[in-house]
Amino acid sequence: MIPQENLGGLEEELNGDIQNSYAELFETDDRLKIYNDFKKLKQLTKIVPNQAVVQKGYVGWFRHGDMDTAKLIKDFTRIKPNPEIPEMKEAVHKSYLILFKRGWTYPIEELKRFSGIEPSYETTEIKDAVQKGYLSDLEDGLIHDAKKLKGYTGILPSKKLLKKYPQYAKYFGDSQ
Repeated sequence: MIPQENLGGLEEELNGDIQNSYAELFETDDRLKIYNDFKKLKQLTKIVPNQAVVQKGYVGWFRHGDMDTAKLIKDFTRIKPNPEIPEMKEAVHKSYLILFKRGWTYPIEELKRFSGIEPSYETTEIKDAVQKGYLSDLEDGLIHDAKKLKGYTGILPSKKLLKKYPQYAKYFGDSQ
């Protein structure tokens, strides 16, 4: 039997080990493993990941543009991303770069709502990513997506890009 005076320390140590298990789990790229192991760990221990562990997980997923896993963990924990954490802002910025480069517009709005962090359209990095998004959309003839990208960002396709795809210049007004 464990002496009563040792229970507090043991409980604290056990909780720390479980939090470390959650942190390790959140570092994997395997969403199915996260889903299954999270449920098992929570069910077995009745302990959920703490705020710090979840926020660190969000930072990692946002850095890779993985909002789906982030949403899964929010559903499990009910803990939202904290937009005040500097690392969170940097990680969400990286997610925006990934989305803009691909020319994807729906996830941009979803990321804004989910993270509480607005993209900064003034940075050269974002402006370059938006131009890559335009290139992707125009190469594939996705003028609707390119127009939505302009609507979200307020950034026009470059003159060089519109010279390469003159058939789309009319959709962007006086940008040519």
